[in-house]
Amino acid sequence: MAQKTISGIVSDTDGIPLAGATVVVVGENRGAVADFDGNYEISVDSNKSELNFSYVGYIPKKVTVGNQVKVDVLLEVDSNTLDEVVVVGYGTQKKSDVTGATASLSAKTLEERPQVNIQQAIQGAMPGVNVSINSNTASGASNNVTIRGKRSISGGSDPLIVLDGVIFNGTLSEVNINDISNIEVLKDASSAAIYGARGANGVILLTTKKGDKDGKAQLNYSTYYGTDIHYDLPNMMDAETFYRRKVERFGEDYLTETEREVYASGEAVDYIDLALRSGSRAEHNLSISGGTGKMSYFISGNFQDVKGVAVNDDFSRVNFRANLQVEVNDWLQVGTNTLVGFSDKSGISASFSEAFQMNPLTKAFDEEGNYSKLPWPEDTGFSNPMENTLYQNADKSNSIVTNNFVLVDFPFIEGLSYKLNTGYTLRNTKEQTYRGINTQSGYEVDGYASEDVGETKDWLVENVLSYKRTFDKHGIFLTALYSAQERTDESIYVRGTGFPNDIRTYYQFNDAEILVSSAGYGKRNNVSQMLRLNYNYDSKYLFTATIRRDGYSAFGEDDKYGVFPSVALGWNISKESFLRNSIVLNQLKLRLSYGENGNQAISPYRTLAGLIKADYIDGNGNNLIGYRPGGLGNNDLGWETTTSLNIGLDFGLFNSRISGSVDAYASRTTDLLLSKSIPGINGSTSIIQNIGETKGSGLEISLITNNITNENFNWTTRMAFTRNLNEIVNVGLQNDEGDYIDDIGSKWFIGQPIDVNYGYVVDGVWQLDEVDDVDLGDWAAGQAGDVKYKDINGDGKINELDRTIIGSLQPDFNIGLTNNLSYKNFSLDFFIYWVKGVTKRNSLITTNDFNLRRKVYDVNYWSPTNPTNDFPENADRSTNPLSGGWYEDASFLRLRDITFGYKLPQDVIGKMGINNLEFFLNGKNLFTVTKWNGLDPESDSQTDRPFARTYLFGIRLGL
Repeated sequence: MAQKTISGIVSDTDGIPLAGATVVVVGENRGAVADFDGNYEISVDSNKSELNFSYVGYIPKKVTVGNQVKVDVLLEVDSNTLDEVVVVGYGTQKKSDVTGATASLSAKTLEERPQVNIQQAIQGAMPGVNVSINSNTASGASNNVTIRGKRSISGGSDPLIVLDGVIFNGTLSEVNINDISNIEVLKDASSAAIYGARGANGVILLTTKKGDKDGKAQLNYSTYYGTDIHYDLPNMMDAETFYRRKVERFGEDYLTETEREVYASGEAVDYIDLALRSGSRAEHNLSISGGTGKMSYFISGNFQDVKGVAVNDDFSRVNFRANLQVEVNDWLQVGTNTLVGFSDKSGISASFSEAFQMNPLTKAFDEEGNYSKLPWPEDTGFSNPMENTLYQNADKSNSIVTNNFVLVDFPFIEGLSYKLNTGYTLRNTKEQTYRGINTQSGYEVDGYASEDVGETKDWLVENVLSYKRTFDKHGIFLTALYSAQERTDESIYVRGTGFPNDIRTYYQFNDAEILVSSAGYGKRNNVSQMLRLNYNYDSKYLFTATIRRDGYSAFGEDDKYGVFPSVALGWNISKESFLRNSIVLNQLKLRLSYGENGNQAISPYRTLAGLIKADYIDGNGNNLIGYRPGGLGNNDLGWETTTSLNIGLDFGLFNSRISGSVDAYASRTTDLLLSKSIPGINGSTSIIQNIGETKGSGLEISLITNNITNENFNWTTRMAFTRNLNEIVNVGLQNDEGDYIDDIGSKWFIGQPIDVNYGYVVDGVWQLDEVDDVDLGDWAAGQAGDVKYKDINGDGKINELDRTIIGSLQPDFNIGLTNNLSYKNFSLDFFIYWVKGVTKRNSLITTNDFNLRRKVYDVNYWSPTNPTNDFPENADRSTNPLSGGWYEDASFLRLRDITFGYKLPQDVIGKMGINNLEFFLNGKNLFTVTKWNGLDPESDSQTDRPFARTYLFGIRLGL
């Protein structure tokens, strides 16, 4: 048959033309775009040709041409964008009916940024969710996640994790990212109030993938392999510079025999280079899902193998998941979501804290080519930075996390259902280490062995009763909960020294000359009741009220229970008649919420008085067992409580071509659990009490723009802006007049953020013509070439009164920007992360010049002929007795992730029975813009393993 032309109009269900709607011939690279009036025209090859009509914010529609030459199509609003069903805790709601502040991330977004774990994938992707990647470990587990910043000073700030509806006491790194179908984050007091005391730091809801009970079996396989290459090492001295500057400072007679010998041989050691390698990472993920009418299933297996950039930093993990759901009859469902995981972190990496500062004029290897036990024989206080790699180490863990449920939809009362959720976690860890006589630490004690064994058991039972009905224009969703949870942690520690040989490594404790052991135990219980009411009128006016009562065993006898209420209002303005047919605003919702959350904040037994073992020898020389007070008990310890107010606006413009949300909040946390100093006559110098108060505020913006949408090219941008601030109101200390005062020793200052830098401000170097301008007293020598500290109070002296706050570790804001571009079967996704306003102390630059260790920085020293203000004189005198330091702007802009992909055309792979075949290239940390001069502005330690650039190649296959 010859080609024929098909024409028509694309409009919505109200008859409004959809200008820019896309029309594509299925299976062919042929398409058209509707004009301003919705008109389109396209050629097809056959009556069997199928046309696909699509438009941003609407459900795509396929139509078979047949004998038609005119095809008019009405597209319905896509419920996935306006009335998407989202998880809200103990149930689901339409997104348009949600009154709280939430954020979400889909499986597709997670695929765009292949990562080792979930923390890395969500960084910068959701406003209000802050992820700090603190260290570049192979496991990728050295990360902190906070929601809306820090509220507690000494209590925990980790969010609550809920996995498939059940509270999960593991870590995000344990969950296979490929199993996740959706991540929801509950941020404000109203949305998190259903978890009461558990939700004070926000809630992360993880939903894993499920099978389609009416779908055929689908097999999916994905894999990638990549390499890690370290980058941006600090500007460090080489051996020649180190030698020259040491001689300049002390003279050649100061050099040890080893330093002379190594320098003369030209075999100086770069320990950092020795401790580094090119890393690698590989992953294989296989899943099968589907259903048989009454049963649905999702079964997956995952294997990861990562070798970090630090020598001997290895990690591997195997995960198995089985999600099953069975409809026993019309009113009864049963199911399980079970995860079994095994991980192996065996091996201890080289010590970078030693490698960064070790004298390069020492011997890393002995005469036989092995790592030397004493690289600097003249000073045995310095060990070989590579010594750790010689330890025999096994560090393995396994876990079973199973969530099982029974769901009853009562047939005699429409809308009433009961769900029994049960969860059980069993986690075992074992780490064994042996330091043989080939290491300095092992040689000194004739072998050192250790074994740490831990076991965690956690069970949870939840009874959830729900009633959900719609009466005319009234919608009601009632949820009641009663739950109980218990967690038990047990551990055993064994240490032994003095072994006859190294042959049996850590399996010879019975032969140890000295053996020390200890055990740990902790048990905590939670009991909770919750009632929540969701009401909406005509889906326009929304109301949510929640009250939850929590009990926690670790608190005092009279304060074990806390009650946490919340209320929220919502108004879907876009459903009003005056906006219903707006061609600009298709979605506009105003939200307002207020409520309280608690924070458990302490571990078990902290309310009890403690004892510390203190053996002693009596007058006759006898060893006697004794104990002394280790801390006073406080039976009045209770909850930290956070009260917060949130106002939010959700919007969609031009049929959701532009959409997003804006949230502003203010919070106040009272009854902080802090350690208070008391007179030593009480047997202890401190006691934990509910004292102190903080407050917070923030602005969060989520914006999604569909910049270009046509038959061949699409470009979408997602932005997440976060500004979360906190401030100390008081820490329980008062002066004689009863006014609250700072706790300078703890660096807690009223009116300042919780985490600040505090110290002396380095203000250059004293020059020859100005050393007499300031009376330094006994604090500093005051010679030309010494560090100059800023006279903060202007009294002409430098003393403790000149210490001041030097910036905050809390950023002013951070922005995550994701762009997704596609052209035909090609795609390009890249993610940029910007953190602004952080100040950190660069520990690589100090005012104290180590005269025995390697200077990390090749600094510009002061001298009479080089009167710089960069760094003090390289002189043999105590020039810098004050604890000053160099503080720098740690803001950065980083291309965190970029992925280029290609999907083979369906008309090619479909003939082979393949649903999807995609190849992708991925790069991470490709460039960073920053003023920071240390190792990395994001790293917690500046003498840790360097961050790495990662290059991956991967395949995704679907059958």
